[in-house]
Amino acid sequence: MRARILKVVVLALFVAPATVAAQSLEVGVHLASSQWSEFDGTDIGGGGRLTWKPMPILGVDAEVTWYPGDFPPDGIPFTANRVEGMFGVTVGPRLTGFRPFAKAAGGFMKTGE
Repeated sequence: MRARILKVVVLALFVAPATVAAQSLEVGVHLASSQWSEFDGTDIGGGGRLTWKPMPILGVDAEVTWYPGDFPPDGIPFTANRVEGMFGVTVGPRLTGFRPFAKAAGGFMKTGE
């Protein structure tokens, strides 16, 4: 699977036009909702996203979300606030009005006491 992803990234770099448009940087905020079916609860948090596009076909993403409350909210909580981070790469062409892409990412979740 990793070999396939690497092949797609390398192919995308070679297929990209020789004249590359200006690099772009995107910054955004988001509201996140996570449902944990094992504990019958929903968690709501907020965070931010940063995307750097060195070329139109390739993007590098970083996303951090903070969940401020105890979980589960009803009953005895087993964790306080949580921080979740995702970091990855997107590959896909810019078409008229939209950009279909494939993404590979990894991340972490830090829980409070």
